[in-house]
Amino acid sequence: MKRIFCCLALLAAGPFAGPMLALAACPQDFTGKNSFGIDVCAHTEIDGWKLQHAAQTLAGVLDFDGDGAPDNQNIVDKLVEQRAAYVVVSSDQQERLFSRYRGNDTFTIVFDDEMERGGDGFDPTVEEALHLVTDFGYAEVYPNDFATQPGSRIADLMDVARGGRFETVPPRYPDNAVYSYDDESCDYACQVTEFTYWAVSSLRGQQGMPGRADEIEDEWKLNTKLKIELQFPELAKFLSESKFGLFP
Repeated sequence: MKRIFCCLALLAAGPFAGPMLALAACPQDFTGKNSFGIDVCAHTEIDGWKLQHAAQTLAGVLDFDGDGAPDNQNIVDKLVEQRAAYVVVSSDQQERLFSRYRGNDTFTIVFDDEMERGGDGFDPTVEEALHLVTDFGYAEVYPNDFATQPGSRIADLMDVARGGRFETVPPRYPDNAVYSYDDESCDYACQVTEFTYWAVSSLRGQQGMPGRADEIEDEWKLNTKLKIELQFPELAKFLSESKFGLFP
């Protein structure tokens, strides 16, 4: 199962406009909510506000314009079809427990002690929710565009951003690289997932807070929409295609 943890942008929790139900099909020892038909689960030992925050955050990823409806219904349908879930845990043991009960690996997790509900901090809740949506939604509905294997459009753009195609992390990235994730445990598919997160969240204005550019420059240098449009316009043009609904 993919597990990806790194820095991310804050998505402030606010009133939730979309259909969030009280019950979800979460397994034993987990409680849950439902965001547009997608299960959001948390271990019963975790505070209720953290489950609520995870559900609101996932809803905000899927309904970025906040009109109460998914920006791309096909993505939601694919996530529901795969029984995808977003899970809040406080330990690796709880993650393994969920995986065993659930019987599939179409989920991403966020650790509850990393979550932030407001302020100027960085909230991993946004990143892991976006990973769920891109890996099990966009990569499935639009494989030629978002698959995490070499040759998809997003992978080709990542190769440009890294200054070449690297199956593993190179000893040194080229000087012209704007994306230089150096976690050696992150294979090519993982690198695509991370690149997609950085690009989408930056274009959505979620990486532009004061001091953020300096904080993440060793990994990602285009932390605002303006920087991407000026320095990597083909990436901005691709992700802004209306069929994707990423920027309604």
